[in-house]
Amino acid sequence: MIRSFLSLFVVLLLLLPSPSFPAITKSSGKKGIKLTKKGKGGRQPIKLSGNKKGRSSNTNGQSSRGGNGRGGGSEGSRRGGQAGQARASQEDDIQASSQATGTIAQQEVPPSDPPQPPPDTDEAKITIVDPPDGSTLMGSSFDLRIGIEPLNLEVFTDSYNTTNSRVCVALDDGPLSCWPVFGGKIRYVGAIDGSHSVQAVLMRRGEIVEETRTDVVTFTTVEDPDMENEGGEGEKEQNEDEEMDLDEEERVSLDMPGLILQVPPERVTIPGNAVQIVSKVSTNQSELFNKYFKHQYACYNVDAGTASSCWPLLEAHSVPYFANLEPGLHTVEGVITHPETNEGIEATTTESRTFYTAGANNEAAAVMVEIEVDKENHYMPVCRGSDARNQGFYFCGSRGITLETCPDFVAEKIMVAYNAL
Repeated sequence: MIRSFLSLFVVLLLLLPSPSFPAITKSSGKKGIKLTKKGKGGRQPIKLSGNKKGRSSNTNGQSSRGGNGRGGGSEGSRRGGQAGQARASQEDDIQASSQATGTIAQQEVPPSDPPQPPPDTDEAKITIVDPPDGSTLMGSSFDLRIGIEPLNLEVFTDSYNTTNSRVCVALDDGPLSCWPVFGGKIRYVGAIDGSHSVQAVLMRRGEIVEETRTDVVTFTTVEDPDMENEGGEGEKEQNEDEEMDLDEEERVSLDMPGLILQVPPERVTIPGNAVQIVSKVSTNQSELFNKYFKHQYACYNVDAGTASSCWPLLEAHSVPYFANLEPGLHTVEGVITHPETNEGIEATTTESRTFYTAGANNEAAAVMVEIEVDKENHYMPVCRGSDARNQGFYFCGSRGITLETCPDFVAEKIMVAYNAL
């Protein structure tokens, strides 16, 4: 009885009509509609394709229930189709909007022009970076830092990376001291206290490039050890890097080195208006000297200037060079800097060397006149264009010769020497 009742109950359940539509939840977003269906596997996402012809079909078997003899669909099918149609329409609108935005973006951002090659020129702008204009420096030694901004680095390098191309500096309107353009430090020592001025210019293959001249920079040097100056502190830090590498308790004893001028020779006449200085170091402790003086400088002062210009002592590529010398008589003397103070060692100062420059057109060529006085030969350099008799008076007076015929005798010797040129 009970078994028959259960069978009948099962049959009745099978004959009951299926629900008219599945449970549907809707979530909306900016880029379409996402539907979620409750099924045996839980919530399963269903993404509608947006195809209007697919309104009566469902990817999860809903069409089979709609096709059971009840007119081919239910209210759920119609709602599902409407939702799909709305989503399709929204996706079409979004796609159209995206395409339109992409078109506008392309119109608003035109393609960038290809980079232009640098001009084919070796022109450059140079400036004096340190010391700053109007600054005050503590001590008698200082470094110059020059900034160079070429328009075309490759062309500039080809023009200025040569042995006779340099960067030159005039201190206090004196001769030009010149260093290699690439590498090296521009240093001065022994500057007198007071105001100074500097101006820099480039030299290309032996010729001054006037358009590269910098503005004049002025500064002041003072020998006040109690003065607190930021520039002085910065200089101290740089100098510490160049000091001897000694342990705290280490002490080194070196014999005093010597500096010997070789070029120019004494009393020689140099064509043109520039001179290259060549010197050598004398020491009987070469190994120790090279170790502790490897960062030091040989400094030269031409015509008793307000400071000595310095070049690395043990580097052959950086040769001391002075330019823009006036025709006539000049002097030069040198000194070596100390590894601890970076100042010139007075005991290494050379004797003053005398030489002559003939000028660009050789207009001041000098001759050495040999004059015998009391069986002793005297040598007198005389420049072309000077008054021979006045030179005679100078020669005789400086040597205490009171003979009335002495000036004329010397003048005759001078003329003979010039005629022999």
